[in-house]
Amino acid sequence: MAQQATRMDEMVDRLQRRVRQVLDDQRLFMQSLPGRLAGLVQQQLMQANIKVERQTATLRQSTHQILMEERQHQTLLSTRLTMKATTLVEQEHLRLRLLEQSIMGFSPQAMLKKGFSLTVYQGKVLRSVDELPIGARIETRLADGCLYSELQSKQTNHE
Repeated sequence: MAQQATRMDEMVDRLQRRVRQVLDDQRLFMQSLPGRLAGLVQQQLMQANIKVERQTATLRQSTHQILMEERQHQTLLSTRLTMKATTLVEQEHLRLRLLEQSIMGFSPQAMLKKGFSLTVYQGKVLRSVDELPIGARIETRLADGCLYSELQSKQTNHE
């Protein structure tokens, strides 16, 4: 029995050493945890920062590209607007020239050049034979000059 007791004491000693060894290992592990955790947190923060920097660069590039595309679109619209405005102004000038030519075709001087004449009595253009008395002095305007006449007789076309 003494042998068993000695053996038991050895086993208890061995078990206690093993427990102390495990406890020492666990204490060392626990003591190293704050440093290891800090390192892991630091590493994750660095990775997160790198990711944020990449996304920021991508966002800047995308924003820059969008701005460039919008500027190009604005330039295109500005050019098109300028061209359209120029075309409209030219068309309006042409229309006005045509109107001017049309109006000039009906001016008194143009009518005289076409063979018509204007008869004036006391500074007023005559429209009817009834506006003149016999013996009235009248002026007939032609393209190349004026004729002065005295009315001797008149005839109306009243039907």
